[in-house]
Amino acid sequence: MGKRTSTTTPSGDPKVRKKPRTLLGTLIRVIAIVAAVLVVVFLAAGWYFSNEIRSGALDPPTSEPPDYNWTVVDSSATVSLEGAKDGDQAGQAGKSGIEWAGGYAQSGALISSTVDGGTITDVHDLEDGQQGPPVGEEARVDTYYYDGDPLSALGIEFETVQYASDIGSFPAWYIEGTSDSWAIVVHGKGASLEEGLRVVPVFQELGLHVLIIKYRNDVGEARDPSGFHQYGKTEWVDVAGAVTYARENGAERHVLYGYSMGGAHV
Repeated sequence: MGKRTSTTTPSGDPKVRKKPRTLLGTLIRVIAIVAAVLVVVFLAAGWYFSNEIRSGALDPPTSEPPDYNWTVVDSSATVSLEGAKDGDQAGQAGKSGIEWAGGYAQSGALISSTVDGGTITDVHDLEDGQQGPPVGEEARVDTYYYDGDPLSALGIEFETVQYASDIGSFPAWYIEGTSDSWAIVVHGKGASLEEGLRVVPVFQELGLHVLIIKYRNDVGEARDPSGFHQYGKTEWVDVAGAVTYARENGAERHVLYGYSMGGAHV
């Protein structure tokens, strides 16, 4: 048998032959890198959007100053507001309120809404006797239309009462009626009791007693045990508590009226 020989380097170490890099191996490595990047992107996007959902849909509201995102460019018998075309209540038709740091005015209708590039100009018709904000003032469009409480906004006497639920008691505005039927009004997510004022004149004409209620997770009120909005899953108990209050105070029948998320509670 012949002798086994090996090739050595000048230093005397055996020469190691490198395996040729195959196309398949390179492809596997590229796929692994891309997959790792996609996983990181997916996790980051999931984290971001889950936080957006939490803050935008689940977290209870906090007491913050109004966001004045319009600029008054004309104010006489009408009010012209200029802002971003995708801004809050842009092109909002129908009756609305115009709120600014120094006051509040009621608009009977949207006269026109024009877009120039990224800017929208809405012209609102002021109700008779209303004084618009000064030119240059920052303002916002308010869909409540009424500002204040039943007495200051509508000239209707009312009483602030408390009704009970399973996690505590909540305040409500009570307006006396002439029949044995009560209307219980439930505001939407992040709104206030003022949102319920729009329907009060209708219920008054019908002779109904009116109870406009607060409920869990409202600013300054008891929190849901979960810490989040439940979109009716637990808030219905508060509405039921208001119904019980109405029945204990003479209601034979009741009408439930909910705005937005308040409709889910109803």
